[in-house]
Amino acid sequence: MSEFRSLADLLELQRVDSEIDRLLERRASLPELEHYKSAHLETEAIRRKLSEKETLLREIDLDLDRTNGELEMAETKMGQQEQRLYAGGMSAKETENLRLDVQSRRKRVRETEDRVLELLQLKETLENEAAVIRDQLAAAEAEEQRLSGIIKEAWKGIDAELARREERKT
Repeated sequence: MSEFRSLADLLELQRVDSEIDRLLERRASLPELEHYKSAHLETEAIRRKLSEKETLLREIDLDLDRTNGELEMAETKMGQQEQRLYAGGMSAKETENLRLDVQSRRKRVRETEDRVLELLQLKETLENEAAVIRDQLAAAEAEEQRLSGIIKEAWKGIDAELARREERKT
């Protein structure tokens, strides 16, 4: 009789172990896990994209600072040369050379101003693009968090079932 009892206990133990295996499999194969992996990959891709935009923005800022510095120096030098030109007291040849120099400097100032405007427009465009990417990142992170919450809740339920099954084994 005890042999039958022992066999029944063994069968019960096997059944409980099978249930535990099914629960562990269910825990590892939640459909939300695949969605979470996809959401995480998307979030990481968006983060990389944002990082690239922010790097470009920093480069544009540096280029803009450098170009503004060049513009200030060119304007200062042009102003000095114009003052010399209008002050007079030079030979005709010196005056003509100085006039050509001032013309050349004016052209350089205009070109530099154009470059500053281009950089400002590019910066504005990149800032707008970065803002859109930040919004995308926030949405992707929210989705990742939502899925994480669903997974945690599902795991909590499965873990509770596992604990009950493990308790039955003892």
